[in-house]
Amino acid sequence: MFPHNVIRRISDKVRASGCFSIIVDGTQDVSGKEQEAICLRCVDEALEPHEEFVGMYEPPETTGKTLTKCILDVLTRLRLPLSTLRGQTYDGASNMSGVYSGCQAIVLEKQPLALYVHCGAHCCNLVAQKACTAVHIVRSINQMQRSVCKNYC
Repeated sequence: MFPHNVIRRISDKVRASGCFSIIVDGTQDVSGKEQEAICLRCVDEALEPHEEFVGMYEPPETTGKTLTKCILDVLTRLRLPLSTLRGQTYDGASNMSGVYSGCQAIVLEKQPLALYVHCGAHCCNLVAQKACTAVHIVRSINQMQRSVCKNYC
């Protein structure tokens, strides 16, 4: 099957790199089910970084323990040893980044070399949101755009 071949090639490439990081982000789909996107990041022999999407997963709940189990299951299925995990990136939600029972803390217990870094894209989004509400003219323009869309969309 084509998708299995693609995922196999990705996992082979990540395994060959010697170490990797995980990027996990979740959202609810239109039916309200939680969907976790998992990506792997590694650097090849030419020192080129690669970020590869490996799938969407539907955990039964969104606790740090359950999400960690989902992530570790994906790594096991891809034959990626936890011993080569060097980084983990999530959003700032407590179930992901919590220092006691968040996903990053549980993974860090199992692999102390897998350092947690708050997702850069989420950081940029938080800064943009804050800037849009803090600057009066930007806030006014956004409010005006919303009212125009409501009237014409």
